[in-house]
Amino acid sequence: MCADIPTGTGGVESLPDGSVAVADVAATPIDGPFVMSGFWLDDGTGPRLCEALAESFPPQCGGASVPLDLRGAAAPDGLQQEGEVQWSEEPTSVEGQVVDGVFVVGSP
Repeated sequence: MCADIPTGTGGVESLPDGSVAVADVAATPIDGPFVMSGFWLDDGTGPRLCEALAESFPPQCGGASVPLDLRGAAAPDGLQQEGEVQWSEEPTSVEGQVVDGVFVVGSP
């Protein structure tokens, strides 16, 4: 599904799977579509990908984070939930592009 989306564009280094880390996306403007990898977290204020998860319970974002606009896309399967907070225990990858500081999932 992600094979036809360019990865590692914009002068940042790609991870071994070809995706771009959340910290790099937060720090460096990247033009065009790409795949971003991080921990999914939605604390009731909207989904975002986080560089890491804090060890609190329920978890909070640790390090850099990038807000997500799902545009009708579904959240990943296998999320953990406590109250209103949902998170992934493993990094997840999403494809899309940054528009006005928000990662729009599935955007052309």
